[in-house]
Amino acid sequence: MTALSVTSDDLAAYLGSEVDDDRAQLFLDLAMDLAGAIVSPVPAAAKAIVLKVAASGYESPTGRSQELIGPYQISGPAGGMVMSKSDRAALRRLAGGGGAFSFDPLGITGTGEDDDYPAARFPTS
Repeated sequence: MTALSVTSDDLAAYLGSEVDDDRAQLFLDLAMDLAGAIVSPVPAAAKAIVLKVAASGYESPTGRSQELIGPYQISGPAGGMVMSKSDRAALRRLAGGGGAFSFDPLGITGTGEDDDYPAARFPTS
């Protein structure tokens, strides 16, 4: 698993506009810290999640989603450095954890004739 590296140019491309390099790198570092608190190392496949979180913070660092000035109201997506529950779950899946698992409650290993299910557990004679 390769550790993720994201640059301010990546964030500019994600946003589709020019960005201040220092400010963009700050938000990318913060997003990487949030991701790193969930999985370590952050997998390279998590680039979209890190960019989403960094872009949210870059565009609206205070998290404001509505603003009212006189008779005018502007609404937008909630901002701030927020990693949603689905983002955290996706990070865990990308890191190889948090997936489905299975177990055999009957203890059948499938390694020999004695393990032939259902005959081994429920003999017919």
